[in-house]
Amino acid sequence: MNRWLLVLWFACLPVWSAALVVDPAKSRVSFTYQQMGSDVEGEFKRYQANIAFDPAHPEAGQVVVIIDPAGVDAGHPDANSELLRPAFFDVPRFPQARFESTRIKPLPNSRYAVEGKLTIKGVTRPINSRAQIKAEGTALQLLGTFDLKRLDFGIGSGIWNDVSVLGNDIRVTYSLRLLPAPAAKKK
Repeated sequence: MNRWLLVLWFACLPVWSAALVVDPAKSRVSFTYQQMGSDVEGEFKRYQANIAFDPAHPEAGQVVVIIDPAGVDAGHPDANSELLRPAFFDVPRFPQARFESTRIKPLPNSRYAVEGKLTIKGVTRPINSRAQIKAEGTALQLLGTFDLKRLDFGIGSGIWNDVSVLGNDIRVTYSLRLLPAPAAKKK
């Protein structure tokens, strides 16, 4: 769907506002990395997102995603418990990871460049993501990816610093189903 059709789509739906919420049942935040030369996939099961977006003015949009690293699923209970420890996410000290957009730039074909800051374990680094928005009935689907270096955030310290055992490159993929935020009730 091109940008102008998306604008028309928004204009024809009076229930839409600029504020959107994530439908967790139909959304996913996953990651891929290499361990001992093999691709491994994991997923964050607990997160929340606050998104304000108007396709007519994407530069005014805002994306904030807060991830609970205690909800990580790396495919095995031992791996999941290891990821909670200080060498990885250090969940007792850092119970949240946070992405906050600083710029949303429109690209052709309902695609966007989303720049922002990602904070994990108290370390903040710039992140650039490519995203696409697709209309699905009364919802929008936000699809995208970005790459990060785990050691830049202190993920996998000590014996896990060896990138030949645990790769440094992490690809994060997200598919967020967005719904209009419920209207605030008046008193």
